[in-house]
Amino acid sequence: MQRVKPKGVCAKEIEFDVKDGCLTGLRFFGGCPGNLKAIGILLEGMPVTEVIAKLQGITCGNKPTSCADQLCQALLHMTDDKSCACVEQFPGELIQMAL
Repeated sequence: MQRVKPKGVCAKEIEFDVKDGCLTGLRFFGGCPGNLKAIGILLEGMPVTEVIAKLQGITCGNKPTSCADQLCQALLHMTDDKSCACVEQFPGELIQMAL
């Protein structure tokens, strides 16, 4: 399981896993509970490339990003760094955590 601390949005944390190139177990903590729960259900099992294609660049209100966009930033980061075991600077701080 990966955990992301997004920046510039209401959600405080995003939790997800990627199995065989597909997004699983997506959960947002904080933010708009109904909408974010629905996003998690709709994206379950979707290929990461499709998630990014659909949601990257979406903004929220007058913010330059959104919870969905922050998820995409984390997924893009994972794509660039296959191990996803390091902490790097990008719009959301990626942290590896054992659950």
